Amino acid sequence: MVQITEAQKALRRLCNGRPSAAVESQVLSLLNNLAAAPEQIKPQPQTVNRGELAEMERRFSAALTTSPVDEDNAKEIALRLAGMQYNAIGSSEYESQRLRHLFIAAAPMAEINAELLKSTVSQVYVKKGQASLLLKNGQIIERSQ
Repeated sequence: MVQITEAQKALRRLCNGRPSAAVESQVLSLLNNLAAAPEQIKPQPQTVNRGELAEMERRFSAALTTSPVDEDNAKEIALRLAGMQYNAIGSSEYESQRLRHLFIAAAPMAEINAELLKSTVSQVYVKKGQASLLLKNGQIIERSQ
């Protein structure tokens, strides 16, 4: 009976199936490339409704310039605006920094490190026999990178 490693189990989950030896090798290569050059991990742009944000900023400005100022309304608008601005920042910057630190600390691998794979990769895509990684920050890493 062949013993399946923890890394192979994790890879199966990320691939939604049983990856070929070639795909396993490609994933190892992609992980080693990230460990060798973690600066290629970049925050991904967040999708923000700029029109909605601009409208909330306009409403906040109007609430502050109306005399007398309705403090409760201005406070409610300010909190909603702050929430929208916070969401616009997103977690991609933090997540990218976390991923870079993990790959900086990673030693070159002869086989896939299960913990590194699980903590950095959300999904492994295989298209026409080529593996690509969806990192936890939303960035897709392919062989050409």
